[in-house]
Amino acid sequence: MLRGKTAWAVYGVLGTFGFALFLTLEMIAENGPFTLVKLVLEALELLLIIGTAGVTALLFSRFRAHQEEQAMLLEELDEARSQGQAWRERAQRHITGLSRAIQEQFEQWGLSVAESEVAMLMLKGFSHKEIARLRNTSEQTIRQQARVVYAKADVNSRHAFCAFFLEDLLLPSEEAEKPRLRPVARA
Repeated sequence: MLRGKTAWAVYGVLGTFGFALFLTLEMIAENGPFTLVKLVLEALELLLIIGTAGVTALLFSRFRAHQEEQAMLLEELDEARSQGQAWRERAQRHITGLSRAIQEQFEQWGLSVAESEVAMLMLKGFSHKEIARLRNTSEQTIRQQARVVYAKADVNSRHAFCAFFLEDLLLPSEEAEKPRLRPVARA
């Protein structure tokens, strides 16, 4: 399939040739005297037919291109979905095990059901205000429950509480573990 300027040049030459041929045949087939008005009207009629055919062909070409692009995007979307689903299935075992381990730690600390819910929401990154809204309680109540969680976990802040669970999950890469040598400054 021709593309770009070459395509337009070929279509232009073919269109001009077809236009001249059609006009010649019309003039030969025309009965009666040949006039300039008839020639102009025949030319306009032919231009409308050619223009309509050209626009139709262009629209059809664009439609096909959009269909191909849509099919490609749908294939990519299906691939991304299947990869995401595979990742979720692989990660689910770990997530389930981690969730169980966190709940067991909450039980070891003796957290109540409400304190466990608040602690889990804090681990998920919710603010005290958001947790209060989710649990339909006051922000002050959530702050008090958070202080109790910190005390039972023997930590002094939300950061320390989250680090208790997340620090070992986010191990640095081997590259990051290597000690970095600093250049010695020369006097």
